[in-house]
Amino acid sequence: MRNVFRAILLVIAIAGCTSHKASDANSTTGTTGTSSGPGGNQTESVQTHGGSMSMGKNAVNPATMGLPIYPGATANVNGALSGTSAQGSSQLISLQTSDPFDKVFAWYKSRMPENPQNARSASGKISIGEFFEGTSSDRQWKSVTLTSLPAGTTITLRSMMRN
Repeated sequence: MRNVFRAILLVIAIAGCTSHKASDANSTTGTTGTSSGPGGNQTESVQTHGGSMSMGKNAVNPATMGLPIYPGATANVNGALSGTSAQGSSQLISLQTSDPFDKVFAWYKSRMPENPQNARSASGKISIGEFFEGTSSDRQWKSVTLTSLPAGTTITLRSMMRN
């Protein structure tokens, strides 16, 4: 699992160094980067010898992650990341809703599989909730993280698959 994280971090670092042209190739590193879409719909993609990564609003389709999607939640403009490497693949998307944290937490608690690992904590006005499906030793691991905001709740969906 750590190798998947390392691969994604490497691809993110490479993405930060690529040009924002429609397509850019670097023959020295074997890295190819592309950009698509105007402004908030832009998706950045990087292809390397060891894997690929896409980030931006349209980089991940939340319906393909196998996790419940809170009704009415919308994707953050830059809140999606998808990566693949020889070790596996990972997807992450950040959604927002104006609904209060307690309502969103109760909704996910009722829809996650029976006996998921979950946690909830609060400090002052900030609340955080997490639901996990699987463990780090499983081939597939998924999570939902909820964070309270003054104007609603952020929902972060993650899915990782080891090869």
